[in-house]
Amino acid sequence: MEPVLSLENALGRTYRAVLCTVPGSNIAVYRLDDGVIVYKQGDGSFKDRKGVTYRKSDLREDGAGDAGAEI
Repeated sequence: MEPVLSLENALGRTYRAVLCTVPGSNIAVYRLDDGVIVYKQGDGSFKDRKGVTYRKSDLREDGAGDAGAEI
């Protein structure tokens, strides 16, 4: 699991997501920079408690695009 990701919602807003550890769990849980908690889904997407879906963004940590590469 990657410790820091860039995730984008359906409206195109990009968030910095930091891996949070959950004792005794193997579920990938990330906290967005606005405090929202998201959970990694089996299909590789991420969802918050309200059901909003996020996907990996092609923006790197420095803000430069890196289309086609895994973050």
